[in-house]
Amino acid sequence: MKLNNKNIVFIGMPSVGKSYWGKIISDRYKFDYIDGDILMGEIYGKRVGIILKELGNDGFSKYEEETLCNLKCRNTIISPGGSVIYSDKIMKHLKKINSIIIYLELDKKILRDRLGDLKKRGVIIRAGMTFNDLFKERKILYEKYNDFIVNCTNKDHDKILEEILNIILTI
Repeated sequence: MKLNNKNIVFIGMPSVGKSYWGKIISDRYKFDYIDGDILMGEIYGKRVGIILKELGNDGFSKYEEETLCNLKCRNTIISPGGSVIYSDKIMKHLKKINSIIIYLELDKKILRDRLGDLKKRGVIIRAGMTFNDLFKERKILYEKYNDFIVNCTNKDHDKILEEILNIILTI
C-alpha cells in the first residue's frame, strides 16, 4: 500500500482513536508516523497535560501551531491533538504538505465516557464550557476541515480499519 506522496491526518475529539489508528496503520504498512502530542511533549520536555497547565489555553495553542506548522513530511500518518482544528494556520499547513484529512467521528456519549476529567486529560476547554459545548463547537470545525469522515460509532475494529484503508486506497 502506498500513500502516493501524501500524508494522512486523523482529526477528531480526544479519545476517538486518532493515535490508536495512526499507530496501527503506520505499523502495519510501514509508514512514518507522527503523534502531535508526543512530538510537542518531546520538544517541550513535558507531557501535553503539563504543557497546557503551564502555558494556558492561548500559550498552548501558539506552541501547538509553532510545532505543527514546522512539519515537512510526505507519506506519513499524522495524529495531532483534538484541538488542532482551532488553528486555521495549522490546517492550511497540513493541506500545503499534501495531507488528506480524515475525521474520526464518534457518538458524544461514548466519547464522554472515555474522556473522564477533561483538565487532567489536557483538553483545551474555555472556562464555563461543558463537554456538550466543546463537542458541538469542535464538531463544526472537524466537519469544516475534513476530506473524509469515518463514523466509528457501533463499528468493530475490522470495519473501522476497512473504512480507513478504503480511503487510503483512493488517494
